[in-house]
Amino acid sequence: MVREAFGLKKSAVWVGFIFLEIAILAHSIRSLHDANEITNAGGLIFNNHVSPYVFDGHTQGLIRFMNGAVSTYLFYPLHLLLPDRILALVLICANVFGVVLMLTLLAPSTPAYQIFQAVAISLPLAPFRALIASVQHTGLILGSIAIAFHIARNFAQKSSGKTLKVVQSIVPMAFILFSIEMKPQIGLPALIAFLIVNRRIVNYLTALLCLAIPLHASLDVLTKRFLELDWLKAISRQSAHTTLIGEEISPWKLLNTLLNLSVSWFRISFIIYITLIFLVVIYRAKLTQELQILLLISASLITTYVHLYDLILLSAIITLFLVSHKKSPIAFFAYSLFIVPAHHAQTHIYIDLACFVLLLIFTLWISRSNVPSLDQTRLCVGAGALGFTVAESVLRLNMELEAKLSITVLLFEIAMLYLFWSTNRHSYYGKSSTS
Repeated sequence: MVREAFGLKKSAVWVGFIFLEIAILAHSIRSLHDANEITNAGGLIFNNHVSPYVFDGHTQGLIRFMNGAVSTYLFYPLHLLLPDRILALVLICANVFGVVLMLTLLAPSTPAYQIFQAVAISLPLAPFRALIASVQHTGLILGSIAIAFHIARNFAQKSSGKTLKVVQSIVPMAFILFSIEMKPQIGLPALIAFLIVNRRIVNYLTALLCLAIPLHASLDVLTKRFLELDWLKAISRQSAHTTLIGEEISPWKLLNTLLNLSVSWFRISFIIYITLIFLVVIYRAKLTQELQILLLISASLITTYVHLYDLILLSAIITLFLVSHKKSPIAFFAYSLFIVPAHHAQTHIYIDLACFVLLLIFTLWISRSNVPSLDQTRLCVGAGALGFTVAESVLRLNMELEAKLSITVLLFEIAMLYLFWSTNRHSYYGKSSTS
């Protein structure tokens, strides 16, 4: 009882830190930024009764809307009810605590206060700062997926041995549908992971169709168009317009910059993306449920369509590893790669260095019980210094910003892969929770 009360007190302290960091990082935000695309699309659908995907004389240059139209059912009413600045803060908080919910799903045995610690220490890193600055929704999607899994698990416990009713399936499927509408490259693999873990495929797919068909049909009737076809055409047009979209920071961007070939990297990466999903499904018996979910919802990071804010989950995972496990120099190297802000052309190197020192000291202090020796501590500090130096050096190369960031992302992903392989090859493989 005392331990639980102590854990709640520590969690409350870290939640307070999270809100303080959000207030600091979001203090200058006055508009919805990227989220404004969805509210604009809602205005076109509900007010003008036109498709947000058709770029004619009425909509040319107004929006860059690539989400599913059903997403406007949530965002547009909120836009009407709340001022933009308040709605932006609500969305940012939902994003941050969406990552918290996903971590509770992926690391169920980790104490809650350590999860809050990890997120609090991750917030100053570049992926979270990019998400907050642009008011993006990756964390919101991750949170909706986590809620779907938690709700389904709760329903399964209450109805053990009985056939799950369709009405019970609708609630988690509503959150899965939201993730599909917002980012299908994350939502569809999440649906596959959900069906693998929860198994009642017919019930859940029936519930998903019962939700999706009326919602989509209502918008089709309202606009007198098949918005689904417009959506697919818009995505096809966007992917075919150029080999890579300018804002992308995936390693494919670097490859395209170095080789300068007229190749559809999007198609190549999409084939690899589908192959990865297929392999996870085939070899799921050798993976834990948590690793299945992580691999499937992170599969989109292998495509060309990757932005810095899409790495918020991996940056939070690396920080959770630092605060809850034995320290690894590789983990400190990966963590330090994102201490340097992404858009720091106007930032002095000494400011970056001060941020690095403060964050590194803070992280070492939080995880001091997990550093076994002075030599190991020195290795961790050295690896962190190397990661910071590499990130600073890369961002000062004579290349476009996205290509430079793609180098940092590539190094981070290599470090993450090595870390997962080296620490989990015994615990993750051969211990399936689905077999």
